[in-house]
Amino acid sequence: MLSELAAAETGLFAPGAATVAGVGATAAATSVASLRGGVTHEAERLAQLGLTKNNAGWRPNQADFDSAAFKVIVGDAKFSRGGLPKGTIFDGMKVGNFEIKGGLSMLDSTYQLRLQTYRSLKTNMPLTIETTRPINPTFQNWLNRWGVLVPRQK
Repeated sequence: MLSELAAAETGLFAPGAATVAGVGATAAATSVASLRGGVTHEAERLAQLGLTKNNAGWRPNQADFDSAAFKVIVGDAKFSRGGLPKGTIFDGMKVGNFEIKGGLSMLDSTYQLRLQTYRSLKTNMPLTIETTRPINPTFQNWLNRWGVLVPRQK
């Protein structure tokens, strides 16, 4: 989540919670509050696990866009308003790539998570998405198919 705030500033990716343009003031305030809560949760969880916050971003390139794997796993490439490919920042490293998703909303397929899955498979690094959120069963099956671990944080 800290990475989501940084990434929103740098255009690495634009998570739905950080995209508040075109919504009402109440919805925008709720989105910002949810993102801040997620940032706090992420920082606390990384500290509990003794992990260092990762700040290294990754963006796909034309070779990625052209690959069959990218097309199957991620789908169509997305670009920032400035024309740069949207990328991602894993929250940390814990025997592979590590992502934290806290909150109460349903964890669904997002460009960020599909991109992280692709990157993990491409680099042969396991991906773990730790979450407190309920997971869409269809998305859970998709993650299982690609070998992504999704432990539930208690």
